[in-house]
Amino acid sequence: MTGERALVTLTIGDDYQALFESRLRANWQAYAARHDYDLVVFDRPLDDSARAQARSPAWQKCLIFERPELTHYRQLVWIDSDIVLNIDRAPAVGATVPDDKVGGVDAYAMPTPEIFAEVLARMYAAWRAMGAAFLDSSTPDLFYRNRGLAKGPERVMHTGVLVASPRHHARLFRTVYDGYEDQGGKLANYEWAPLSAEIVAGGHAHWLDCRFNLILSDQIAHHYPFLHGNLFAPVLAQGQEAAAQALQRLVFDACLKAIYDNAYFLHFSGLADLLKDFRP
Repeated sequence: MTGERALVTLTIGDDYQALFESRLRANWQAYAARHDYDLVVFDRPLDDSARAQARSPAWQKCLIFERPELTHYRQLVWIDSDIVLNIDRAPAVGATVPDDKVGGVDAYAMPTPEIFAEVLARMYAAWRAMGAAFLDSSTPDLFYRNRGLAKGPERVMHTGVLVASPRHHARLFRTVYDGYEDQGGKLANYEWAPLSAEIVAGGHAHWLDCRFNLILSDQIAHHYPFLHGNLFAPVLAQGQEAAAQALQRLVFDACLKAIYDNAYFLHFSGLADLLKDFRP
């Protein structure tokens, strides 16, 4: 490992490891080779304390910047282990990020704040109809307040893809890891709110093109809401359910490929099962 930059992720548990090895490692390795990045995958906890075991491994992304084997890198690119990289389209993710800044995507500006607000409202309506539990995050202020932070900054950085420097930011990430508890667990998205708040409020943020962390569920809600049903069931005769499902799968795969083609990094957040059959 001799490059200036590395892609880093954490895969804890047999299911996560199997999915990464079978569907993502070759994809990430090809991207890394194209842009002269190293690839580092941790498959064991970076912290095995009782506190760490009591909360999600997602928090441990905050520890990579102080790992002795990684401190020589100029920049590290943290990527959640459910993201597919568009090898043919994606430029080098860290190329525009100054060493003293943390690069990430504005979660409320994908692709614009106005459109994202409409998409979020559409998703909330669907979740209410299903009786699904969720935290109202209609605005950045509500995002932070409903996750236990009384006063947050005006923007939210998504923490699924982060570009940062061990030299400049190890202390920042350690402060988040040590200083905040896991309030709300999965429903509150673990480390996301406190890590975003510290990065943005501290003046560390450098905003990346939203295509570097394009959220699949958001894209489906925005462009392809019909994928939540079966388009063909109403027009096929009784007994042709299998045919309807096969046709719907063809449509779904075509839409998924279109979303991928428009992304640099496509994030299957909450939809990781779809990765098992996805072919870029």
